Amino acid sequence: MLRPSILSGTIVAGILSFTGTLALAAVAQTAAPASSGAAAGTWDISLNDTERKCRLTLREDAASAAGQLFIGMPAGCRRAMPVLMDVTGWNVPAAGKIVLNAASGQPVLTFDTIKDGELKATGPEGETYELVNTGKPVDTVPRYNVAQTPAQGQMQAQRSQTQRPAAAPAQRMSDIAGRYAVIRESGRDTGCMVTLSEQGRGRGMNRAQLAPACRDQGIVIFDPIGWHLERGHLVLHARKGHKLELDADGVDQWMKDGAKPIGLKRLQ
Repeated sequence: MLRPSILSGTIVAGILSFTGTLALAAVAQTAAPASSGAAAGTWDISLNDTERKCRLTLREDAASAAGQLFIGMPAGCRRAMPVLMDVTGWNVPAAGKIVLNAASGQPVLTFDTIKDGELKATGPEGETYELVNTGKPVDTVPRYNVAQTPAQGQMQAQRSQTQRPAAAPAQRMSDIAGRYAVIRESGRDTGCMVTLSEQGRGRGMNRAQLAPACRDQGIVIFDPIGWHLERGHLVLHARKGHKLELDADGVDQWMKDGAKPIGLKRLQ
């Protein structure tokens, strides 16, 4: 039988060993990325002194802009953090540094390692952003909109699992022009079709035309007559003057999430 002093020492040693293992694991998870391969994965970006937080997906797939890698984020991210409006890619120019770039290649946010793997960046107005690695695999993380209810988030997660990985939004209107099916939640086809033309309509927009066979009353009332690209968003103009802003959501697809999701899916 072990004496109390020996038993106590054994327990303390065990606790210290376990604590040390947890500390090493924590350091390993927050270690500063040394390359794009090490940085690829899912990260939470947050704006200090606010409750704004969003999940980013950093992939090693090449984005449309030269020298950049693909970055994915829910539509709500750009609304919650306007600084992300111009972000179309990312890279790791040096160990311990992650840069979110605009289509031009110019840095939008440059995250530097401060201490213990902590990554922080200063925004254009002096605000501070923090980037934290979630440690979760890229392919298993649903792309939730920060403003969604749990039910809406689950719906979008199911849609994302059946689609190809999202691509960075094309920047030229000629890349976007074409025929699109109008879709609702979970990619449901409404039976309506809209054509986005390369022909100008004036006031900075191109022509859009809804096919006469459309039977979705909401879409018929909206009646898109024009469209344009604005900071990576596709904006539809209604006949009565109001607008509908859609975000890139996969390859050849644009969506607006909310209580009544609506989007466009390119017809082949």
